Amino acid sequence: MNTAKLIESLPPRIKNHVIEYQDVILKGGQSAMRVLLDCTLSPGQKALLQNNKHIIGLECVAQDKYAPEIKHSYFYMV
Repeated sequence: MNTAKLIESLPPRIKNHVIEYQDVILKGGQSAMRVLLDCTLSPGQKALLQNNKHIIGLECVAQDKYAPEIKHSYFYMV
């Protein structure tokens, strides 16, 4: 799938929080797209995404390098 179709497949509640997406290669050699959000995912938002077969890694959280108290959720779309 191309990037536009993957982003459009996200629910509007999640799509509004996307700040960055980047093409990556997973450990198994599979290509994917990492989607970084401007917030952490709530349990309700995670429930919306769990049924999507193209999304993996919903529990991933990144910390800002210079301000570790700032956290962002991210996940991969394959």
